[in-house]
Amino acid sequence: MYLSNLSYVSEPALDSLTLAVSIEIQKKITVTMATTQQQHGTPPFISGQEIKGLLSYEDLIPTVERSLITYSTKKSEFCQPMRTKVDSGSTGLLLTMPCYSAPDSALACKLVTVFPGNTDLPSHQGIVTLFDPESGSLQALMDAEEITCMRTAAASAVASRHLAHPQSRTLALLGSGAQAFSHFEAIATLFAIECIRVHSRNPEKRAALVEKIMLSAKFKPDVMKVEDCESAKAAVDQADIVCTVTSSRDPVLRADWLPRLCHVNAVGACRPDQRELDESVTSAAFLVADSRESASSESGDVIVNKATVHAELGELIAHPERFREARASRGGLTVFKSLGLGIEDAATARLVWDLRMKE
Repeated sequence: MYLSNLSYVSEPALDSLTLAVSIEIQKKITVTMATTQQQHGTPPFISGQEIKGLLSYEDLIPTVERSLITYSTKKSEFCQPMRTKVDSGSTGLLLTMPCYSAPDSALACKLVTVFPGNTDLPSHQGIVTLFDPESGSLQALMDAEEITCMRTAAASAVASRHLAHPQSRTLALLGSGAQAFSHFEAIATLFAIECIRVHSRNPEKRAALVEKIMLSAKFKPDVMKVEDCESAKAAVDQADIVCTVTSSRDPVLRADWLPRLCHVNAVGACRPDQRELDESVTSAAFLVADSRESASSESGDVIVNKATVHAELGELIAHPERFREARASRGGLTVFKSLGLGIEDAATARLVWDLRMKE
């Protein structure tokens, strides 16, 4: 009998009892080796495709909502410094976003590039590293593009739940990239959307997005329709929820195009010199951000427009009574300025890992 060679079980002379014992010993050795490899070997890389298969917005939206509340109201329970930003000139950014969140039992860091001008490559590329918060051991590397895409859309869905009219039926998407599609799927998870209007400057990408939406599991052909709009003004006409998910440096949305009751998720402009929203929008709206600190230092929609952030989203969720008067005084227009938080990435990465370990 040669236990060092796991493919070899016994000599022919072994009786059946000895053979059974040998097989059990070999099984235990195999399991031990696999466990040791998992604990001390190369950590797994979880691809974007695997993340898509593991995550659902039904799971992710409440996870992101909890992380937003923690960020704004439970400062002693997490540690997240401002992200480090390296500007590569006029083409893009390199960001590092570390975070520890005790409620999520998550210790993670995202390393991501943002290159809005990419045509054949994604605008966001990178990795999320997930560590064991007890030992510091590296547990996994994950595709940052998919995590960023889904947690950003989930945050907008959370904002829409607390700021948009609950009977919202018409969704306008300004932009035709990955974020536009993820925002449709996330918001359709919470709202009975009937009409989706799409506009971007590129007609081919616009048509591709329309087709992709119609193939989504979230699309219900018996009650939903998708409209390809040639202008942003036409897309947002009578829209209940508007998502600006563009790479534009200049405003793509004006207040006089919007109905009186409307909610806007402003996602695309993440630099001080970029704007998606005209000053008329931010001056008229009840403006909420994921982070006041980030909005005041990184968002052209806030900095250039000299806009006032009335609340952080986590504050609004936890203490809505504090903001009723300010919200009522701004009429029916609300805006969520999303820049993204490390705690959202950490919580999402932990959720992905936990779901993977259950399989």
